[in-house]
Amino acid sequence: MGDDRRGGHTWKFVSDGIVSNPTDPSNSILFDSGTLYAARLNPDGSGQWIPLVPGTPTNPILPSELAEAELNAFGEAQRDGRIRLPQRAGIAGAEENGGSFIVDLTNEGVLSQYQGQTLADFYPNQGAILVDAFLAANLVGATPTARPEDVEVHPGDGSVFIAYTDGGPGGDGYPDSRIFVVSKYFADVDAIQSFGGIYRIIETNSDATSLTFSWSVFEQSGEDGAINGAGFANVDNLEIDTLGNIWGVTDMSTSSHNGFNT
Repeated sequence: MGDDRRGGHTWKFVSDGIVSNPTDPSNSILFDSGTLYAARLNPDGSGQWIPLVPGTPTNPILPSELAEAELNAFGEAQRDGRIRLPQRAGIAGAEENGGSFIVDLTNEGVLSQYQGQTLADFYPNQGAILVDAFLAANLVGATPTARPEDVEVHPGDGSVFIAYTDGGPGGDGYPDSRIFVVSKYFADVDAIQSFGGIYRIIETNSDATSLTFSWSVFEQSGEDGAINGAGFANVDNLEIDTLGNIWGVTDMSTSSHNGFNT
């Protein structure tokens, strides 16, 4: 699944049960018991599925790590590389529980109050974790991504294709710039662009229940002629036909058309 928001996550749910008949309406019961995972994409192309369960350790990614590419290019980052975490009384002066707290380059030191614990220290039960899954995923170190809009499993090899629509940071969060292009890093008209792309995940041993995977950029969005640009922008919905061809539609705002400074 994709969490279509700026800084959103890529998810996987593994049921405790199995499908015996794909057309059986009672398959819906398979969602009653299982584990929700959020993806951690590492800069070296490896990845882990982090379970959102009470015992999972907290390990949020530092804003200075998320913003590394922009900091190297400009010495500053959009929205200061922000990440949203659950607000809790006693952390950073908060007086009550609930809502979110923004940690960014200006207050990164507060992360020490979120580290070295478990989700059970922030949520009273499993249900509360799932209701607050976006913030809980940030808290355990899942990768903030570039608006993951659609996720499709290839019928031929079982690999997973993800349409990351837009790398621009927003109010909800800052995509990890070590993984995603969040801005143009130099002024050349043909510089790599932040219009998202199609990424590919290959589960370890081709096992859909695996807790590890490898990832790669399958096609980088951007103008044909721009660095790595595949000739489309802001890929959105995907479809894979019976021959294995991948089709996509785009979701680019008209206000961004011919926006060479983007």
